[in-house]
Amino acid sequence: MAKRKRKTPEEVLPPTPEQADKGEFARQLLADHKVSPYRRIPVIVTLAKSGKLSRRQFAALSYYRELAGACDRSPVKDSVGKMMAGMIGGRSGHGFPPAQMRRERELGWLERELGGLVHIARAVAVDDVTLSSWAMRSGSVERRRHVNGRDVVWFEPVRIALKYAMAELRMAGERLAAARGE
Repeated sequence: MAKRKRKTPEEVLPPTPEQADKGEFARQLLADHKVSPYRRIPVIVTLAKSGKLSRRQFAALSYYRELAGACDRSPVKDSVGKMMAGMIGGRSGHGFPPAQMRRERELGWLERELGGLVHIARAVAVDDVTLSSWAMRSGSVERRRHVNGRDVVWFEPVRIALKYAMAELRMAGERLAAARGE
């Protein structure tokens, strides 16, 4: 009998420079003392650690993030799962499960409570758009520098737009917390 070839640990590549520019990444220690691949740190965690969000705002935005993530995941089984359930006598079950319907209803209610702040709350808390990226949508300044014989161009958000974005995110956190009764 032939011996099996021993598996070598897979190399974990760090994030690309483009990915690293759009957020912070970290590795976590898993239960079996192995190091996990790089995971992106949510923007709201970074803002909370830097003291830009209060605990109340962070808790409310984190809850909103988890709820929106649960609603975005599809509750519909794939074809293999349906086939296996049918083979072992399971029911086909059409429609959304009751828990999914409750989450959808609560998310809709929270988004109505947010009003006009729903866009920045979803972008930053759920989609991990940085505040500077969000602020650049409303106003940015072109910067140029001559480096090694070449013109380098980049864009920065207007400071007042960045301040407004931070104020709107804090207000969104407060509205979510008030809506949840915290």
